[in-house]
Amino acid sequence: MRGGPALAHVVESTAADDIQAGRLVTALDEYAPTLGAAHLYFPGTPNRPARLRAFIDYFQAANSARRAA
Repeated sequence: MRGGPALAHVVESTAADDIQAGRLVTALDEYAPTLGAAHLYFPGTPNRPARLRAFIDYFQAANSARRAA
């Protein structure tokens, strides 16, 4: 994206630092979809692996922080 003129559709948080620093600019904002909440699907089994439980906890915390901002 930063190698020259281009148009890309990316998650805003991916490019936020470059946008804030002025290395990238947004375009066609009025046509960009507004996304709602993020969703995570996982098995409803009681014995989830610890790494899945850790990711679920991380995801919930990150999503809560995003909604609060």
